[in-house]
Amino acid sequence: SISIDADGTIYVTNDTEVLAVTDNGATGSLKWKAEGLLGPNSSGVVIGPNGDLYVGTKSGLIALNPETGAEKWTYPSWMEESVPAVDKNGNIYFGNNEGKFLIVNADGELQRQITVGEANAIVHSPVIGDDGSVYVEVFENDRVKLCKITVEDGGPADSPWPMKGQNRKHTGHAI
Repeated sequence: SISIDADGTIYVTNDTEVLAVTDNGATGSLKWKAEGLLGPNSSGVVIGPNGDLYVGTKSGLIALNPETGAEKWTYPSWMEESVPAVDKNGNIYFGNNEGKFLIVNADGELQRQITVGEANAIVHSPVIGDDGSVYVEVFENDRVKLCKITVEDGGPADSPWPMKGQNRKHTGHAI
């Protein structure tokens, strides 16, 4: 998943890196790259209300500095096929490959963990509704299950790209 910051910086992932690219019109230039990551290509970058970047990897949820790409912290949890989402309070929502839906705060501290599937279920990218409801798809035993999680005082972050596809409608363009 590609994402775009308010200043036009484009974030992309590959097997081992997150890259920040500046759009120069007919060309682009590399702003920075965060290297040595384990599988960020199965996730995507989202932006918190404070500007921090979050990406899921096979080693966990990683917070990156938006100016340098330096790693700020990692919350260990095997993530695959799950782009995180950030709420208006700066909490980060994500699923893992162990049937869990997790919420951590902007400091990387676990706030809540909810079992939504069996131990080998893959919990995909959450979407945050304007009313604070969080919707997440769970893939287990060759079936898909949709879960709704109610979060009080929730709602998507006021940021250029708080979840996969940019917003709950996945319009995917920077404002």
